[in-house]
Amino acid sequence: MEEVRRVVFDHELIFLSGSSRERIMTSRQTAERMLAEKQTMYYGINTGFRKFSDVEERHR
Repeated sequence: MEEVRRVVFDHELIFLSGSSRERIMTSRQTAERMLAEKQTMYYGINTGFRKFSDVEERHR
């Protein structure tokens, strides 16, 4: 957790491998495609979590 704190609060730089970047971009593209389907709710993508899971978040 200390490493996460340093990245988030101290803005410590991190480096990702090419394969990590590729997986992140693929996940982002998937989430964006899901958000484009405005009629469907996807848990944690366009909804809240736990008790807010039935509350739709509007894509900004």
